[in-house]
Amino acid sequence: MFSIAMLSMHGCPVASPGERDTGGMNVYVRELSRHLGAMGIPVDIFTRRHSNLDTDVVTVGHNVRVIHLDGGPNETDLEGLYPYVYPFTRNICRFQEGEGAAYSLIHSHYWLSALVGRYLARKNTVSHVVTFHTLAELKRRARAGEGEPLFRTRIEGDLTARLSQWFPLFES
Repeated sequence: MFSIAMLSMHGCPVASPGERDTGGMNVYVRELSRHLGAMGIPVDIFTRRHSNLDTDVVTVGHNVRVIHLDGGPNETDLEGLYPYVYPFTRNICRFQEGEGAAYSLIHSHYWLSALVGRYLARKNTVSHVVTFHTLAELKRRARAGEGEPLFRTRIEGDLTARLSQWFPLFES
């Protein structure tokens, strides 16, 4: 059966908009997943645990679960999450192995999750879709003086370059 692993490392789809690190992306991930689930496609949304009160697995719709996994200290802000990409990825692999879960597609949201998704897609030999929601270079150009880490810009460039290798029709 076709199923999707939806990755939202930094933003929890069950958090209320306006809370720490929550906004439009969280709502988008939750609602997209609910619609896919209603169409009969099972979706597991992986996010990091933001509080010790987070339930490990939360059902948010027909065929849709949010899975909270450790991915750095709960109080870590968005800018400090990069060092926890590997532990978060490892925890997804452990969950997947423990459940015997096989996904047909990996859909990552934001650059941190895209790093996780790239690894999982290669490991599982499945397709990987990335929705960035924001790009560091565009933010830098639009908001002079606001800084984004240079490594984020480089990682996003690497991720998009690799995607364009897979889709040469989109190159000019």
